[in-house]
Amino acid sequence: MAVIVPMRWLAGNTHLLEHRKWGEADMCIAVDLVYNAFLEVEKNGRMMLRESFMMNIFKPLYNKLPELKEYLDWYFEEKETRVIGESAVGSRKKGIKLVKSEVFSPVDADNRATHQCCCWLSKDLASTLVLEMANPTKVTRELVTKLNGKRCKKNTTATQKKAGYGIRANNDPAEQNFAVFDDALGQMGRGGLDRASGQGMVRFNHDYERACSHLVTGRKSKSEVEPTEVGLFHQLCQKLQDSLIATAKDQFELQHAEHITKLRQQKERKANKKEAARIAKFVSSRKKFKEASWLHQQYKSPRCWSTRKQALEEFNKLPSHTQQLKYVKEQILMRYLGCGWERAYHPWSKNGTTYTATELLEHLLKVVIPLSKTEDYPTDAPFELPGLPVLPTLGTQTKDLECFEKSMENEKLKAMLESLKEREKEELLGIGDQSEYMNAVNWPEKILKAGYKIEKLFLYHEEEEEKLVWVPGVVVRVIHKNCEKITALVKWDANSIGEGEADESDEELKKNLWNPDQPKAGAWRQDVRDLMKRGSS
Repeated sequence: MAVIVPMRWLAGNTHLLEHRKWGEADMCIAVDLVYNAFLEVEKNGRMMLRESFMMNIFKPLYNKLPELKEYLDWYFEEKETRVIGESAVGSRKKGIKLVKSEVFSPVDADNRATHQCCCWLSKDLASTLVLEMANPTKVTRELVTKLNGKRCKKNTTATQKKAGYGIRANNDPAEQNFAVFDDALGQMGRGGLDRASGQGMVRFNHDYERACSHLVTGRKSKSEVEPTEVGLFHQLCQKLQDSLIATAKDQFELQHAEHITKLRQQKERKANKKEAARIAKFVSSRKKFKEASWLHQQYKSPRCWSTRKQALEEFNKLPSHTQQLKYVKEQILMRYLGCGWERAYHPWSKNGTTYTATELLEHLLKVVIPLSKTEDYPTDAPFELPGLPVLPTLGTQTKDLECFEKSMENEKLKAMLESLKEREKEELLGIGDQSEYMNAVNWPEKILKAGYKIEKLFLYHEEEEEKLVWVPGVVVRVIHKNCEKITALVKWDANSIGEGEADESDEELKKNLWNPDQPKAGAWRQDVRDLMKRGSS
């Protein structure tokens, strides 16, 4: 009552107050008055029940806007309202004045007994209102001077104020059109949108207005009747009116059928767009699963740094910051994407600053690696399938929902299988290599000994072509070792070597040829085929 009525009047009449040098940009002054008033109420809830305070919130505007004071005086002191159940001329009462009097000076015993409760509620209301007005997502924050809003009084220039003269501070013209459309749609029952929108526009523009309102004068004298204009339709000559009506009748069925067709087309396009989005999401999920499946497999391989001690040792062996950053990220992604452990997440950059390898290593040591004690290793990599949102349930799950969830699970399994087939096909084409991704980052200088299984890449000539082939073998003994290479006696798999080749040989296993990204003759790595079989079983 003390805030809404003045604010509604200001919002509805700002465009008419140019002669008072009041415009749309000056509404921040009214917002300031409300904000400051409720800061006082927040401190002392009793202020809400003091008429001298609440009813004078907008008093600083009275000298500048005497129309506002005149309206409020009439509204709160003189406005008469009807009494329910009474129709006599003298039955009208000054209802607003009576309500205001009972609010600030209650006579009723029950109302008086709620004083303390009202004080508590006033403080809560004021706190909520102040918080809402200060909310960065709300436009009110921009208007408050104490919050240094960009559109507050002190930040508004004289040019901006002048530009706001004569401009509305509300959206009444737009809302009126929607209002008449909504009213027409409600009155027409099963009428279509096309009919309701047409009727709404006609009513909004007063096209069929007959100026009948001047015939109802009530207690006004005939001399007080204001001249009115008839609607556009009735300004036309009789022949044009008849022509318009005949054309409307003739074209009605065709236009209605066309409207129904367009609605159906719109519905189909919407459904197609929704289906396309679902398919795109499905394809994206398959792609993410294929990438995550590599990371999921890496977690149970020599590639994974499973302890903090191992992580520090492997990190310090890496020769450059670029490699350190690359492989620390890989370790984090093994847990976050490969295993679906949400707590392993860490951004690569924040507020324009990129995290260093050491900062990510700290997260790996303190947060990620300890997750193995609290999280379970999943059977498969996570697969995000579009589906229903997870909501609280009440009662028994319906059969339809069970069938839907079962079909979605079947779709998920099918998509996972297709992704793995696609990965396998890419691997056969040389795109990706399980063994490469599962091998340790650094060469096994300390752990290579008798019984260590390796694979070495040899160059073979087949049908006048050179072909690189990985040949598996087992280390029989280590002959010599230094920081650049290991010389070892290796026994080769008889089924993999060429005809006439020795099944044992001394091999130089060089550090710089350990598990390279690009295969080359002499490259070598650990034989992890057994791990691959266990992972796929």
